[in-house]
Amino acid sequence: MQKVIPTINAELIATANDFSIAANAHESTVPLLQNTKDDIDADIQPLVDAIMAHGLGKAELKMRRNTTRTLLTSSRALLMFGRDSFKLDFGNEFTDSWTALGHNGSLEIQDNEVAVLQFLLNYKNHLTVNPGAEIPVKNFTAAHLGVLHAQLTAARGAVNLQETVAGSLMATRD
Repeated sequence: MQKVIPTINAELIATANDFSIAANAHESTVPLLQNTKDDIDADIQPLVDAIMAHGLGKAELKMRRNTTRTLLTSSRALLMFGRDSFKLDFGNEFTDSWTALGHNGSLEIQDNEVAVLQFLLNYKNHLTVNPGAEIPVKNFTAAHLGVLHAQLTAARGAVNLQETVAGSLMATRD
């Protein structure tokens, strides 16, 4: 009889536990040299540990991605507010006046990290030079845009790092 080795972790652990129980039941009557109960159990625990570590790594990655998404959403909303406040000075449609804020051909503020980071920096620089354009009651200030830029940059770095960690944990598990 040939035993099929499972590829799903839960089935693999269950099968290994079955082998451990069988080895325990028969090692007194059948001389087992390599696959004793203790040897099998010693192999099971590192697999369980690796599966748990990978699961925790994936959960941490999800949390870091959620943090990044939240920062991206709030930063973009503040930038859109700022853009709308500048329409009184620069107009409702794209003109060359908007290029100082990083707009190029449109007033859209894209929903991606790279674009939002660049807009945060451009708007911050503009408000630094033109502090009268700040709206402190709405937290639309050069200082706050700088903080958001730093936080979003750090969050992106944390996601990238955790992706590497999760990949290593998966390789160890597999």
